[in-house]
Amino acid sequence: YELSFWSALEGPARTFITVIAFCQLGALVAPNMTAAQYFGQISRGAAVITFVWFLYYWKSNAFSRIFAGQALEGVERERYLALDKISSVGLLVLGGMSLAETCGVAVQSILTVGGIGGVATAFAARDVLGNMLSGFSIQFAKPFSIGDTIKVIVNKSRAPWRAFSLKIPVQLKDYEKITQITKDVQFMLMRHPHVHVDKETPCCIISRIDFSYIEVTVSCNIKPMEKNEILSTEQDITLEAIRIMSQSGATLGAVTGT
Repeated sequence: YELSFWSALEGPARTFITVIAFCQLGALVAPNMTAAQYFGQISRGAAVITFVWFLYYWKSNAFSRIFAGQALEGVERERYLALDKISSVGLLVLGGMSLAETCGVAVQSILTVGGIGGVATAFAARDVLGNMLSGFSIQFAKPFSIGDTIKVIVNKSRAPWRAFSLKIPVQLKDYEKITQITKDVQFMLMRHPHVHVDKETPCCIISRIDFSYIEVTVSCNIKPMEKNEILSTEQDITLEAIRIMSQSGATLGAVTGT
């Protein structure tokens, strides 16, 4: 019974009947008093308050039955709790506006005048409101749950260029030749027709020194092209870098595990 429709109706109905009874009693005892003219507004106000009170209790009982009758997971429970809070705020706003109307306040006129300011405020806070609406949408739509893996898809076709990096191990005994190798590889990259050199200069530097080899890193940005053309350009840069290293007399080193 505590969570039933009649339980939600009992308290508001008793209060409303009590208020009406006192208003009628006052009108019979002192019909000519100044306060008697407000009995109608008091009755309408009591009707609004008790009706919103009943809706709030009915809504709370409904959510209590949902929480008690179902084994809700964490995310599902949070969604119902958010819906409970939003509905409570909605009932509070609706009850306040209705009570103001019964008291003679022109709520519609206030909303009309405040609409202009509301539009300006909404425009200024559009980012905040957009994030709030997106959060509510995610909360209720539930596109993913705890434990799901989210994969971010990057549209590489819209990028102004594509980064390319190559690591070449050179035997430690050929360290004297690395200076010339890096200069020649960087010169090759600067002259390559498919390498983007406007925003970032291509480079060829030593990135790591091991006990048996020296790691040389080649990095540059490739101009936007079709996928097969990009792969062909990366292959061409790799072969050119190896050719430069071979012409200098250096040999590839063996990469050891770390």
